[in-house]
Amino acid sequence: MPDLKVLRALLGDSRRHKFIGANVAVNSAVLKDDLTGVGTTVKCWVFAK
Repeated sequence: MPDLKVLRALLGDSRRHKFIGANVAVNSAVLKDDLTGVGTTVKCWVFAK
């Protein structure tokens, strides 16, 4: 597995999936509350499909 610093530098220049932003707050589909059905807010890197 590549070094984390190298990986972070290369992901920003991704050609296949366009990089949109880093530390973007999104609602998680994985960390969802069972009662309300709303996902917990997490910060992640976002790429276009």
